[in-house]
Amino acid sequence: MGNSHFPGFDGLRLAAAISVLFSHAFLIAQGTEDGEPLHHLLGPGNIIGLYGVFTFFIISGFLLTSSLASGAGVVQFSINRFLRIVPGFLFCIVATSLLIGALVTPLALRSYIKLSRCALERGRAMKRRAQSTRTLTPWRIGISKNCAPRWRCAVGESQRNS
Repeated sequence: MGNSHFPGFDGLRLAAAISVLFSHAFLIAQGTEDGEPLHHLLGPGNIIGLYGVFTFFIISGFLLTSSLASGAGVVQFSINRFLRIVPGFLFCIVATSLLIGALVTPLALRSYIKLSRCALERGRAMKRRAQSTRTLTPWRIGISKNCAPRWRCAVGESQRNS
């Protein structure tokens, strides 16, 4: 098999993605999947998007297995998977929390940024504590005491700005 590309799977993946979007449109617009055509034909629990997700799983299983079978080994396969998934995942987290979150939050921008800094401090404190103790300790109490005043300050400030 080698590093061959399976062009037919691109079309199947596109069809699966469209089916998921199609099903979500009914759920978003109507609040229920009852209006979805496949639901009418086959009964409850049968929606086009569900079969699209199954299609993704089947295609992914095949492609990942063929990639693992033709590659240099499990370690290299794992490294390649990590390098393919994590950068996009981190970008989505940053884009969602910093850009989209700042646009849709009811808080004032300054308050939202303060809360974001507090969350970063929590993560850094967890990392420091994990590195220093190397045990699972109840870290939450100390961090909550440090960040709670900032939370109240940020929420209070946004209420004053409303």
